[in-house]
This record gives sequence, structure tokens and C-alpha cells, in this order.
Amino acid sequence: MATRLVPGAKTLPRYCLNMEVAIVVLLVALVGLGTLVGRWWVLAVPVPVWATFYLGLSERWWGSGVGDSWQVAALGVTALGVACTGVGVAVGRAFRRWPR
Repeated sequence: MATRLVPGAKTLPRYCLNMEVAIVVLLVALVGLGTLVGRWWVLAVPVPVWATFYLGLSERWWGSGVGDSWQVAALGVTALGVACTGVGVAVGRAFRRWPR
């Protein structure tokens, strides 16, 4: 998923976003969301988030499109997003029970 130069171009276009950075930022945001909300229903949020992310990639709204086996990557990142959100929810619930 690395960003590539267009043939003949010397630099990346200004609008080109590094997808690895975007994935990490979204995963961190999902952990934060899980921690702040602290409810298990939040585990459903990563599914539309990653569906929108990959829809934007495939339609070239951002990034340079999807490559081979992008469905496997989408499934893996979605599962990782659900897991990260679950960790955030668990942390949030643990801190709410913290003795005062």
C-alpha cells in the first residue's frame, strides 16, 4: 500500500496521503473512541470506518487506489480495528472502576 510516483513525475502530488500513516491514525482513533465511550456496542464502529476507508481508496477519493488482494487486507485491518477498539473499551471500563 505504499504511495508510488506517477511515471515521469519527480515528486509525489501534494494531495497524496501515505496510507500506512492513515491506517495507524485510524487505529489509534478507534482505541481512543473505545476508551472514551467504554461501551461494548462501540465494537461495531470499525466496520463502517474501514468500509469507507477502502471505498475511498477503490474510488480514488484519496490514495492511489487498491492493489491485488485488497479484500484480504481490508478484512485484516477491520479485524485489527475491532480488536483495537475492544482493547480501548476494556481500558475505559477498567478506569471507570478504578478505586477513588
